[in-house]
Amino acid sequence: MILPSHPHPHGSARLADDFDLERSGLLGPKGLQFGYWRDTPLRIDSDAPALVIGGAGAGKLVTLLAYMACDPNTERVLWFDPRGEISAISIHNAARTLRPEYRWNPTGLKGPQHRCNPLDVLDPASPTFTADALYLTRNLIPLREGGKEPYFTLRAQDWVGGAMRTLALRDGQTDLPTLFAELGAVESDRTRWAALAQFMLECGEPDLRRIVGEMLAKQEESPREFGAIMGEIYANLAFLADPMLADSLTKPDFSLSALSDPATPCNIGIMCPVEYIRLWSPVLRLMFAVTKLYKQRRPDGPRITMVVDEAGQMGHFDALLEAFTFGRGAGVRAIAVFQDIGQIVRNFGAAAVQSFIGSAQTRLFMGVRDFQTAQLVSQMLGDQTIHVDDPLVQEAARHAQIHAAQRIFEDQDYMGAAFDYAYQETREQYQRTQRRALMSPDEVLAMPDDRHLLFISGMNVPPILGHRYRYFERREMAGLYLPNPNHPPADSVLIRTRWGGKRAPIVSERVPPQLARLPQYQTEPLEYVQGFRPC
Repeated sequence: MILPSHPHPHGSARLADDFDLERSGLLGPKGLQFGYWRDTPLRIDSDAPALVIGGAGAGKLVTLLAYMACDPNTERVLWFDPRGEISAISIHNAARTLRPEYRWNPTGLKGPQHRCNPLDVLDPASPTFTADALYLTRNLIPLREGGKEPYFTLRAQDWVGGAMRTLALRDGQTDLPTLFAELGAVESDRTRWAALAQFMLECGEPDLRRIVGEMLAKQEESPREFGAIMGEIYANLAFLADPMLADSLTKPDFSLSALSDPATPCNIGIMCPVEYIRLWSPVLRLMFAVTKLYKQRRPDGPRITMVVDEAGQMGHFDALLEAFTFGRGAGVRAIAVFQDIGQIVRNFGAAAVQSFIGSAQTRLFMGVRDFQTAQLVSQMLGDQTIHVDDPLVQEAARHAQIHAAQRIFEDQDYMGAAFDYAYQETREQYQRTQRRALMSPDEVLAMPDDRHLLFISGMNVPPILGHRYRYFERREMAGLYLPNPNHPPADSVLIRTRWGGKRAPIVSERVPPQLARLPQYQTEPLEYVQGFRPC
């Protein structure tokens, strides 16, 4: 209960000041950078998840993600990199520490192209073999939020999970193109389907016998229901019909387990053109889930950071929500980037908004474009108590003060008139208190483009109205970034020097012997900004 004499009866919300920032340790040298406090980087050294909300065109890459990616000390990061821009501007920094960099890059965006088989996590000898297959299947074929026909999705999950386990048992391992081909043979190649069904019946796994029995019975007795279930499977796995994509998921050059290997720090980039994110979202979700599984098997290993840009385009994503709610204890730090709160509601449901915000230690809002998000930010900031003049009371006090003065000079009750005069003089300055949002929704929407709001739990610091600058406008970033392939020219970059901005040419040369073993230089030359050779 707040007493009437409390100095802030309607709320004491405020923004952080210099003292708060110095005391919190956020101005130190360790941790990922989340903008600036004036000219000093704000860094958070933590294993807790972070939520970034920034409207389209808000500059999330140039004012936030680029700083994380171009830091030479950033390692063990899984980047979901739409457009390949993060990789293109930062990959050369790994040469400074001889760190391997892998890029799953099916379409040949700027940079190397490596293959990856996310199903290599399935080991028939593992006690978690069945559970792993079920977990992966639920990321391939998610239950849609608010879906009206979950039965067909659940049956599709069961059948695909059974086929996945069968192929791993039969061949020792499997991959997504093989899985898709075997499922396609169910309706198109009777001989191949019969061979797979026979193996499922004879493999000694009761659950697989149940699954194949159900499939055969429905195919024979309920063709419409069978077709609906197969349609659900095809709808979720149709992306595997693309030969280019299928080729990138076989004969792997690296495993997602590399991030959990204590002996060899590395980074992995998952590069997907933005127009294909929704189409390829099942395999993108799968790679995230597999990385989590590998890390859970190495709980004593180093912390992994997983940055999911354009998370709102990937649909319902159980593994991401799990990474927020209990990934911190598993050594996984998830950073999810959405355009607005509505994307979370559409993909996960309204209740998930509280799960993301409540579980994230760091919540950063920039370039807010919609009222729903602005209203949420305003509520998170809280209310303050303000003092405003009360003109009616003040005007009445001035009149009473004049009358008191007249009584003094008229020698009528001199002492009483003097006390009354002093009292009315005080009332003339009267201000009443009222509640006001620290920032109203319209003020959040009108926030300057070079500012962002940062909420950090557990550090006893109020919300921070931080600064953000484009990475190529900072002197300390010179030499740490290469050209963005989507923003010409490609042969030079703008850097900031002591004497202002200038264009520095890009040097491309043969890979030196000490870098030749690194996977990122198997097919690519060494590129760097002139005057900033990384090795």
